[in-house]
Amino acid sequence: MTVSFFVQNDASKKSSIKFGSYDQIGLKPGSKLELIRTPDKGSWDLRANFIEIGTEKLAEASMIRFEPQLPYLYLPRTYYRAFVEAIQKLYSDESLYGDKDICDETENICRFDAPCDEVDKKKIEFGIRIYDEERDIHFKIDWSEMYLSGEHFGGNGDECYIPVFDHGKSKDSDANLVYVGNLFLKKYYVVFDLSTLEKDLDYIQVGIGERND
Repeated sequence: MTVSFFVQNDASKKSSIKFGSYDQIGLKPGSKLELIRTPDKGSWDLRANFIEIGTEKLAEASMIRFEPQLPYLYLPRTYYRAFVEAIQKLYSDESLYGDKDICDETENICRFDAPCDEVDKKKIEFGIRIYDEERDIHFKIDWSEMYLSGEHFGGNGDECYIPVFDHGKSKDSDANLVYVGNLFLKKYYVVFDLSTLEKDLDYIQVGIGERND
């Protein structure tokens, strides 16, 4: 059994879910679908060497779970604190956004008191390095895509949010688990492959490739 997800950037266009296989046309021309093995055939979680913003590493030895039902990026508490510190450092010399901290851990938000088109969108990348026994792959998202109007969060267009949050789960099994939602799926074509179970292998696979625009 294979399930693939194609998420459109433009909400006016149709996204799609395909059961049984995946469409080659869903991949960007010249892009390859990388099939990455899970360490446990009972879970879609993948191993990650590190998560980073620009040159700032937020965490090492993480687990990544792609969740099409979630919209944004959700970190465990320790990673979120490192993320907050990285954001504060990125904007430490700027006064455009008021005199308060950009991130508030108690409210679980990072927000600018300015419209997104007035915020300095840093020319850096958000990266995840995922690996298995055979491959080690670095996936990246342009950080300029990580700013959303407050209208997405029940506010107004005079605010700008960074859609990264503390996932709030406290079990030991969640202590290093990162949930990656549709922000990632809008850049990458993601396939969930169970066909390995038909061959009695001890893993399942997640396929990731650059999506076709």
